[in-house]
This record gives sequence, C-alpha cells and structure tokens, in this order.
Amino acid sequence: MKKLISIALVALMAAGGAVSANAAVKQNKDYQILSSKITTKNNTISIYTYNMKNTGSGGGFVLDGQKSGKRYKYIFKNYLSAPKTITMPSNEKYNIWTCLSSSMGGTTNLDLRQAGGEYVKVRAKLSDINPNEFKSNGTHTQDGHTYNFTRQTVKDGYYESVLFFQSGGVFTGAVPDSNGYVEFYVSTKVDHSVNYFTEYGLDVGLTSGGGGGTNGREIYKLTFGNINLDYSVNVNDASLLQQYLSGNAEFDSLQMYHADINRDGKINVQDVTALQNALSE
Repeated sequence: MKKLISIALVALMAAGGAVSANAAVKQNKDYQILSSKITTKNNTISIYTYNMKNTGSGGGFVLDGQKSGKRYKYIFKNYLSAPKTITMPSNEKYNIWTCLSSSMGGTTNLDLRQAGGEYVKVRAKLSDINPNEFKSNGTHTQDGHTYNFTRQTVKDGYYESVLFFQSGGVFTGAVPDSNGYVEFYVSTKVDHSVNYFTEYGLDVGLTSGGGGGTNGREIYKLTFGNINLDYSVNVNDASLLQQYLSGNAEFDSLQMYHADINRDGKINVQDVTALQNALSE
C-alpha cells in the first residue's frame, strides 16, 4: 500500500495541482468549522464556555494525577467572563471525571504532553452528535425529567446537569442554544480525538446523587485527518486525498478542513505527505 501511495504521489507532484481550502464547496450537514482559532502549549489546559450563564450550577470536571494522586477541580461557572489557561505538571497523566454539586461520573485518560497546537471552533447540533441522548432542542430526558445543562430548582430541591467537550488540553463547557446547537474547540493535530461528556444528577426530597451520563464518547467525524469521515484515521484517508487531488473525488466542507493537514490554507501533495508522516509516527 505504501509503495502504491508513493507512485501516486509522483504523479500528483508532476501535475502540480493545488486547491484552496477555502474554495466554495458543499457544506457538511452536521458540522460547521468556524473561523475562530486558538493556540495552546503542551502541558496546559484551557477552559472555555459556550452559552453558559451563572445559574449556580456546580457542573465541571476533575483531573486526577495518575502518578501524584493530586486532584484538580474546575467548575465552568468560574470561567464565564473569560477563558482560563492553566499550566500543569509536565511529567503527569490524568484521569478525567465529570462532576456536579452532588456527584461525579466515570473516568477517561488524558495526556497533555503533546496536546499543544492549533485548535479551531466547531458548531454542531447535539442531536446530530448523538440522537439517542439529545433531543432536537439539545435537552435530555430520563426518569421523567428533562435536563437542559443548567441547575433547575424545584420545590423540594434541584436537578443539575453538565455537558462539556474535550479535545487535547481544551475543555469547553456548553449549554445548547434554543435550537440545540453548541460551539466548542477541537484539535488540528492528526488523530487527536474529540470527546463529549455529560452527567445528570439531582437532589430532590429524599433522593440525591448521580443519574448517569456519557463519559468521553468520541466524535469520530471531528478527529483531524479523518477525511473519509469513518471511525479512524488511516491509510484510506491518504488514498482518498490523492483521489481528490487527481479529480476523482469530491469533498464537502468538513472533508476540506480535514484535508488541509499542514494548515496552510491549500490542499495539495504536501498534505498527503504530512498525513503519511503523521500516520507513521
């Protein structure tokens, strides 16, 4: 397969074609890449929020150091006025937990040592990300109650829920708008995953505690370099990129984003090479 790709590269280099990553193409129906960009450093976390108001919610996330056992807790309502970047120990890996005022969710792993780089903002409808968890307006219903990712006060207590997205070292706490859309940051490093987390809890009458949620579900279509929009980044994506450059495939807006591997605003043979190099690491 690598030999075939190398032969195809020679042909593409001879053709010398290049396509602007901003060329007019069909919009992807699920995900819109916005112009907002940020750059981070390795061994840092950056905390952003979308459409959140100070409703008193205790929703956030916890990082547990796997070596040190030290716990770091971050509540999104503390970062409403401005994002926050925090430098973390360089020799540590972490477990990510979701948290509410009265409960914590399950854990996934986080390594910040190579998490620095460029991130772009994405706009998406929650029900397109997971229609089994989210309704069209972005809410979630279970056990007779509809959660909206705020603190919901009732006569005998409250319901509470949290939603956030994590890609590399960037965490975005979000509340869907009235149409069920959210915006969050994703890494532009090849094969760096994009995940979402939810947690649902309550303290009503004699009942309190967690009500389940989703712990680090990967949004595969947003993993950078996943040009064919399947479940992984591999040699098939490099092959599809070559087909596109040869005029034998068409890309929508999301695929155009993934295809600009070296982030120079153009799609050409250098992106094929950059993708191959990333896959070989």
